[in-house]
Amino acid sequence: MSQVINFDRSRATPGGGMHKDSSGIWPLSGLAQTSPGAWLDATIDGKAYAAVALSLWTHHPQLRAATERLGVLLTPMWPSLAGDSLLACAIENAVTKVDAAVRRGESYEGRVVAIYLYWLANCVAEVARLAVYGESRDGQLLRWRYFSEPLHSWALNHGMKELETVLVAEQPTVEEVAGLRIHLIARLTDDPVDAGYLELLAPRG
Repeated sequence: MSQVINFDRSRATPGGGMHKDSSGIWPLSGLAQTSPGAWLDATIDGKAYAAVALSLWTHHPQLRAATERLGVLLTPMWPSLAGDSLLACAIENAVTKVDAAVRRGESYEGRVVAIYLYWLANCVAEVARLAVYGESRDGQLLRWRYFSEPLHSWALNHGMKELETVLVAEQPTVEEVAGLRIHLIARLTDDPVDAGYLELLAPRG
């Protein structure tokens, strides 16, 4: 390997999950999905907000597409600070914030889209807590660049068998998180109008 890193495997949970403040090992088999839509349906299945999410995505299909893209980038295995699926937490935040806004009468298209995207992308700070590494087919230890490409396809392209995660040595600065947020929004939206809604109608939620 081109770089040696100490991973505390003893603190990883069964199935590849992670305890708070720990590292973990993710087998590639756990990152594969039949389709982004199937992953998304499984993530919200049984959740209290599922009906609201499905209704919202029916009326705003671009928001479901953005959420599927987030799922493909991170996979449902990425842990939140509490140890849950970060994807599930991001969806719950986005859906419940939109639902609260609609109940206040803020139901017009631009505001709904803006609030949803803001809270969906609010996961960037937790993403940046972790670094993901994998050993390539030629023995090099590589680090995934946040949101550069889907985590699973990146690992496959380099012939990796598993991924290892570790807390970063220094937590990201406010400026670094802001930069990652801009990068993520660009990956989630394929319509500049939606990105404009976010900037104009919900720059801080």
